[in-house]
Amino acid sequence: MFAQKLQVGVMAKTGSTFLFLAKNNFDKSCFRYVPSPTVGLGLDVNYYKSRKINIYTGVNLQLKSYAARLYDFNVSNVEGFVSNRPTFASLEVPLVLNFEKKKNNKKENYIDYGCGVILSMNKAMLTTGKQHGPLFTIADESDTLNSEFSSLLDKSPYFSYDLYAGISYVKKVRQYKLFEWGLSFQYAMKKSANMNVNGYVSTTTERRDYSAIFNPKLSFIALHFTYYPQSLVIF
Repeated sequence: MFAQKLQVGVMAKTGSTFLFLAKNNFDKSCFRYVPSPTVGLGLDVNYYKSRKINIYTGVNLQLKSYAARLYDFNVSNVEGFVSNRPTFASLEVPLVLNFEKKKNNKKENYIDYGCGVILSMNKAMLTTGKQHGPLFTIADESDTLNSEFSSLLDKSPYFSYDLYAGISYVKKVRQYKLFEWGLSFQYAMKKSANMNVNGYVSTTTERRDYSAIFNPKLSFIALHFTYYPQSLVIF
């Protein structure tokens, strides 16, 4: 008979944020968003219902970011860009059901298939950015160039529940995990942030105003590795 047990592991992950946008308002001929790296650490907890099924939970701290970029001023003879990159701290609690399948009938090697939800609290921490230009591409002493840009990042916490799917290679010792590594994907169901970008570029003959609202869903794909000390198998 299989005894139900808890097992605790230390997890690290790295990957890339993908932005599936919620309600937004910006000129797509000028603005775009760019996926950015994400990293995380946490404690994983596995509760074994049987030899083939376990429930995965725990607590993870994830750092996520993205870049909102004005990449074309669309003003005659003017070039350059403005980029803003907010960073978010996300506290996550996974609720995932894992199904194990033995790999090629090898005794201690398994493949885990997981699906479930991630409860995520996202809070903006800081914003970094860079600006190149605006610069004239054609010199004209009779012309003048003026510009101003600003961004406002809402630092209120945003709760989201993310759909989760993952696959992992698992090495076991005496029926319990020693380590696992794999690939996972989280799809945020609600917006995770709110940022406004505003500005203008003007010359003697032309002026262009810019306004963008970014409400991204901070979804991401990641590689993860978890080590399970055998001393942390709890009866």
